Amino acid sequence: MGSQTPQQPQQGPPQGFAPGGPGGYGGPGGGPGGYGPPPQGQPPQGPGGYGPPPPQGGGPNQQPPPPQQQPSAYQPPPSQQGYIVHDLFSICDAHLANNILQFTIQHGRSRWSVWVQQFARRSHPSRPPLKSTHRPVVTPQVLNPPSGSGGGNYTGAAVTHTGPSASTQTPQYPPVSQNHPPQGPPQGGGYPPAPPQAGGGGYPYGQYPQPTGPYQQYARPPTGPPPPSGPPPPSGPPPAVQQQYPPYNYQPPPHVIIARHPYYICQIIWSVPIRGLRLERPVSFMLCKSYVVPPVLDHTFESNLQTFILGGWLSLLRKLRNVPTIVMENLWVDGAIGAIKTIAFVCDIITYPIYLVLQRPWEKKEMARRNKAEIVQQDSKSITYKSLEKFSDAHLKMRAANIDTLDKVLNYCKDMYGTNKALGTREILAEEGEPQPDGRVFKKFLLGDYKWRNYIEMHTEATNFGRGLRSLGYQPKSNIVIFAETRAEWMVAAHGLFKQNMTVVTIYATLGDEAIAHGINETEVELVITTHDLLPKFKAILNHTPRVKRLIYMEDQLKKTETQGFKDGVDIIAFKDVLAKGQASNVGESPPTKDDIAIIMYTSGSTGVPKGVLLTHENMFATLASFSDRVQIVPNSDVFIGFLPLAHVFELLAESVCLLAGVPIGYSTPLTLLDTSSKIKHGCRGDAPVLKPTCMTTVPLIMDRISKGVNDRVSKQTPFKRALFKFAFEYKKKWMKHGFSCPLVDKLVFKQTKNMLGGKMRMLLSGGAPLSPDTHELVRICICELVTQGYGLTETCSSAAVMDFWDDTTGRVGPPTSMCNIRLVNWEEGNYRVTDKPFPRGEILIGGANVSKGYYKQPEKTREDFFVEDGKNWFRTGDIGEMQRDGSLKIIDRKKDLVKLQAGEYVSLGKVESELKTCPIVENICVYGDSNKDYTVALVVPSQPHLKEIADRLGINQEFEELCNNPLVQKAVLDALREHGKKCKLEKFEVPAQLNLVTEVWSPDMGLVTAAFKLRRKDIQIRYQHEINRMYAS
Repeated sequence: MGSQTPQQPQQGPPQGFAPGGPGGYGGPGGGPGGYGPPPQGQPPQGPGGYGPPPPQGGGPNQQPPPPQQQPSAYQPPPSQQGYIVHDLFSICDAHLANNILQFTIQHGRSRWSVWVQQFARRSHPSRPPLKSTHRPVVTPQVLNPPSGSGGGNYTGAAVTHTGPSASTQTPQYPPVSQNHPPQGPPQGGGYPPAPPQAGGGGYPYGQYPQPTGPYQQYARPPTGPPPPSGPPPPSGPPPAVQQQYPPYNYQPPPHVIIARHPYYICQIIWSVPIRGLRLERPVSFMLCKSYVVPPVLDHTFESNLQTFILGGWLSLLRKLRNVPTIVMENLWVDGAIGAIKTIAFVCDIITYPIYLVLQRPWEKKEMARRNKAEIVQQDSKSITYKSLEKFSDAHLKMRAANIDTLDKVLNYCKDMYGTNKALGTREILAEEGEPQPDGRVFKKFLLGDYKWRNYIEMHTEATNFGRGLRSLGYQPKSNIVIFAETRAEWMVAAHGLFKQNMTVVTIYATLGDEAIAHGINETEVELVITTHDLLPKFKAILNHTPRVKRLIYMEDQLKKTETQGFKDGVDIIAFKDVLAKGQASNVGESPPTKDDIAIIMYTSGSTGVPKGVLLTHENMFATLASFSDRVQIVPNSDVFIGFLPLAHVFELLAESVCLLAGVPIGYSTPLTLLDTSSKIKHGCRGDAPVLKPTCMTTVPLIMDRISKGVNDRVSKQTPFKRALFKFAFEYKKKWMKHGFSCPLVDKLVFKQTKNMLGGKMRMLLSGGAPLSPDTHELVRICICELVTQGYGLTETCSSAAVMDFWDDTTGRVGPPTSMCNIRLVNWEEGNYRVTDKPFPRGEILIGGANVSKGYYKQPEKTREDFFVEDGKNWFRTGDIGEMQRDGSLKIIDRKKDLVKLQAGEYVSLGKVESELKTCPIVENICVYGDSNKDYTVALVVPSQPHLKEIADRLGINQEFEELCNNPLVQKAVLDALREHGKKCKLEKFEVPAQLNLVTEVWSPDMGLVTAAFKLRRKDIQIRYQHEINRMYAS
């Protein structure tokens, strides 16, 4: 029997046989049924076989012909009911990883075809995974069991490989093991032949014999629905599943790919024919490691499926139950969005001429492309640029009014704007407890409306405060510390000091005790101005600041301030008491000159101990003039909201520009800014929705949080709203690139996101750190079209470059401002040179009237970073820039953030952090690079809600701290960072290869970030050195 020649198929059933189904070449070593579709044009009458039954006895396996590539011409009539699970043999076998599962589910007049295309998720340990370039194209066959069918097998449609070298793809079987039979022909054994049946070839239902020989361990349970007549089906559940079994030495043609993958990613395409139109919608899910026998199930779909399916397939059953709902929902969404696209297209055609005339986009594009800076000096080592911008009307008015010091600014505002609104403070009505879902109670504010000071009242209070300090014995040019949160009294106190030519020493309210004491002691101050909330910190700080003799505190709206328990000999006075002393005093003003020191502003300390920067009144005026030239403020229309620290010169001068233009300033805090802020009681509005500001200064960290907030809000919407948002986003993005605005889209789609900041925001000014292009674009489209990015340092009075009003690009900081020059010099170590093509690159130097004289009591550091050339102060920034064709500067690197890896690649840590911060899972991140290693690592502060979502997908139920230490969760986060890095076009070596999830939220109090939320890289490295070592050792 072993030498028997394979029998050829005949074109029809043998005499005396009814027509069979797609049976065929089963062999002595094979089993009942086999391969091959029915003859062309004839419906299958049962899964028996065309051709003679297999010969008796054992022997070598018969070689079937190549599988048919064309879909079957047979389509079942709509009246037939039933469920078919097709070709599960290939799935349970885990050999043909690219076969198709097809379900034909009939319900009424509807027919749902489910195509499951398998993609290899994890390779067999002995084989590499398939490459994406070898992904096949599938050709499905529609099969349904006719009534009265006999036993046998249904076989899968072929998989056509269309990747490269398809004709040379050589399938291989795995080696002999417990789960795989010998590769050679079995020595005897096999299935006995099937007796002829009236309903077609094959074995009757439930009457499969057991195989013999080497295949005995791969015995099959019965398959196929029972015939309507003949022996009744066996009672009870079908036989238990024994083991997976492979095809019996089946050698497929080269166009069929063989793979061994115990895990699959499957994609179901719900395909619904409607009036000849096929609409498809993919839904992806994962199959667990499970082996399933090849049943052909009858109408008792659920019971049989649960009998034959192992654990991983139960999730598929649940999905199948919701097929109509999923399909119809997706169809409705796709149809609705398609209709909206059609309407939008028609509206574009109709309204284009109108928008063209009204918005004149060609003028905007021409202004954006114009040259904005010129070269004033150039050689092989450096190149210097100067702004081509003309002075604005506001700048010229300041010069005409002879404003060159900050005390003259407030006098000018009082005379110009009188009783107009100047400074606004939100009224706190009460602080009440609000129960949380977890049972805890948080204190939150019940807030009222804004209460306003006009310009005359502000001027009067500032004058009285300055006089009150003089009556307390403080003289002009004394150093006075303001250690307070951003609020109206901060600005009043500062201008009171300017009027008496006293120097304001600014210290961030978020600094730790050590940094606070350092600033107080170095400037030798005797008076500190603080607030009700910060006053308790001085119970400890005063023990380290022996010179301090008096504290002045700004009162709280609700609580009485406790003044007991402080160091003996320290006088504590309320802010309003100083105003009263000044009102009763006859002391005159002592105005400063432009060369006097206005502010000693301590840097954020991102690279070490904070340094006191000396800023004169001339420096401050230069920045005021520069901002007035570049930033277009609209008097009598704009409203500014202030919440960044006034201790930073960027916020202080931005608010001063608003005062000069007569724009009211309403104060807020990060805890009360939005409706969702942590101190806003449920049902109460945030500061921005109440104030409805039009202008705001911000930093990239806040912008990233706003961007993530928009994405989170959209993700929680219905499928239709998500699809509508995506369409509107791309639609507006397209037209903005052509110079158009889309007011109708803003009103209909983006109104909710715009309302986050009050709904009237027209300008956001970002500074302090590089702004991610993705965040820049999202905020421009969804919240505020004019997002202006600036560049400057405390040493340059926050002014160096500001984006042009017409600039619609992202990733740039604009041309030099009108009051300074920008120079690029070669940095040979980093291979940045002014001769680079297409644009010159190098370290950025800034020179002009805005540049500081140096650092307070640090002459050596001053000589290192500052120099004077032709009577102009210059500062070496340490940043690397690229000057583009139109004169706009792009920050591309930072000398202190650049790391050279072992393989020679340079990694800009700040650039990588800026891009990865936009990943939803990242709350904050610090990337670390070791020059002795060939990869970087990262410390990540994860977003708790997004981390919980990842854990839910992985089926992990743990607390936040446990999730951060879970290796599976860490790997999932690392995978998310890698995918996001690819999206941001980071190089592979730039993306961290290992990470550690940090449970602590980095704050200025911890000393790990500055008050402007810049990373203090060295402090982070020291704190997490153990984790860094572990990541490099893993």
